[in-house]
Amino acid sequence: MSGGSIAIIICIIIIIIIIAIGVAVGVTVNGRPKITSSDELSGQINSPFSFQVVATNNPTEFEITIPETLGLKIDTSGLITGTPKISGSFNGTITAHNKYGNGTQNITINIPRTELPPSITGNLVQNIVENQPFKYDITATGEGPIKFGAVKCDTKSLPDGISLNDNVVSGTVYKSRDVNNYNANSPINDLEVMSDLNPTTGQNMQPVTENQNNLGSSSPPDCAMTDVTCPPGTDKLVLTLSASNDYGTDYANLVLCVVVPSPPTITVNPSSVPAEYGKPFNYQIVATGNITSYGAYNCLDSRKILDNGITIDPKTGILTSASLTRP
Repeated sequence: MSGGSIAIIICIIIIIIIIAIGVAVGVTVNGRPKITSSDELSGQINSPFSFQVVATNNPTEFEITIPETLGLKIDTSGLITGTPKISGSFNGTITAHNKYGNGTQNITINIPRTELPPSITGNLVQNIVENQPFKYDITATGEGPIKFGAVKCDTKSLPDGISLNDNVVSGTVYKSRDVNNYNANSPINDLEVMSDLNPTTGQNMQPVTENQNNLGSSSPPDCAMTDVTCPPGTDKLVLTLSASNDYGTDYANLVLCVVVPSPPTITVNPSSVPAEYGKPFNYQIVATGNITSYGAYNCLDSRKILDNGITIDPKTGILTSASLTRP
């Protein structure tokens, strides 16, 4: 055997060894990613979910294909996060990408049924301002889909100006219409404003009454709410919230402490301000309170607007004139 033949045989042996080592450590010849983490994942409904996908050959991006209603997502590092909103066994795929190609793995995500009724969570005492918009998100744990409801505590509906959309109570409180008789002691007999958070429907449920669902995990609370005291100088409006699923209903009172703004007070009120005809003029109205606009009138006749070339900025309360003129 010639020296050249021996060299060729040695090169072939070296190549075989290199390929064998590469296969042993899980590196593919073409460099595409290979997902090596588990294909069976599990989590709990309404609890934070986190799982790190592991793959070879330094993937630069990951993607996941699962039902959107599950509420999970994956980032570029392969970390799957979210809070499952529904239970069941969900099949999907994970794909890892790099410059050589893709690696895909079929997965199954198991979210067991809890069969628990909802439990309303969140801060149930809110400070809002009269005649100004507010928004409150009703939150609850429990098996989905969850139907949410809201009514004024001593009635069967929401006050004028307030509405329920999915799980969001929003609107504007008008003291003259909404805060009267907020402390009534009569219980709520039915709930007429309900909505369905089922992400597969995207539609509101038809109104239902409490009497149609006798699986309630609690009863509507007393409207009096004597254990909640709003700050001095505020009024109290009580809304009864509900959260229902196939296993029961939970109720809670939301106390809205309505701040009634005081009227503005002009704090600097000089009897006279130096000014000269033919000269520029500038004066700032100084006031406290919930100010929405400023105004100024002729002192001798309040029906007349400013003259003498003076104008006022209603947003800032600044009176100006490039050159004062005689009346």
